[in-house]
Amino acid sequence: MDLAFLIMGCFFAGFIDAVAGGGGLITVPLMLNLGLATKVALGTNKIIGIMASFASSIRYASSKKMVWSIAWPATIAALFGGATGALVASQLSNAFLKPVVIFLLLSVAIYSILQKNLGKTQIEARLKHKLWPYVVGFVIGSYDGFFGPGAGTFVMIVFVSLFGLSLLNASASARIVNFASNLGALLWFSFSGYVDFKIALWGALASGCGALLGASFSIKRGHGFIRPVYLAVVWFMLIKLLLQFLGWI
Repeated sequence: MDLAFLIMGCFFAGFIDAVAGGGGLITVPLMLNLGLATKVALGTNKIIGIMASFASSIRYASSKKMVWSIAWPATIAALFGGATGALVASQLSNAFLKPVVIFLLLSVAIYSILQKNLGKTQIEARLKHKLWPYVVGFVIGSYDGFFGPGAGTFVMIVFVSLFGLSLLNASASARIVNFASNLGALLWFSFSGYVDFKIALWGALASGCGALLGASFSIKRGHGFIRPVYLAVVWFMLIKLLLQFLGWI
């Protein structure tokens, strides 16, 4: 029963993650409910997240939807950022980040609703210097390793609002960046023994299959499909973190 629950949950998480990010919001609570300790759940989730982002990256790359001039430097920086964030997380509490993330998510949610054509087409970038993708990749990669919720969604937000990508191109490009940040964080979690490889194997296979399906849906249906899923993920993250901050869940 637990195995079936794990496979179904990770498949759905992989699907959502490939479209708009945020798969870890499903898989981490799922593994905690299966009885894993918090750090083991976080470490195991990195393998599941890696498989989801890897599978969707391959699908997006094959359809030529990635913007490599932005995605590649951000990916390199995210690898180091993920490892750095995970290392810092082992020394510090991440509780102080919650109100900051809640504020950012609320701002993003309101802005996204008001801008109905946000990400519908590619526009001129606001950040044009070649160093900016490295900065964004390292910062969000560090956030992913340190705290984590919705890192892939944050990459999408930045790619759309500051680099001018369409939602489809941003979703595609964000997946490989998220892959790198998960991989960087996994290096620390594995070294520290915080991975349940049995659960990770089944979860990774399921999330990879879900991610392939989610990426295919995004490619075929475009902005009209990605936007509502993206908004749903942002609001879900916002409400969940707010309830946790208030101590209601």
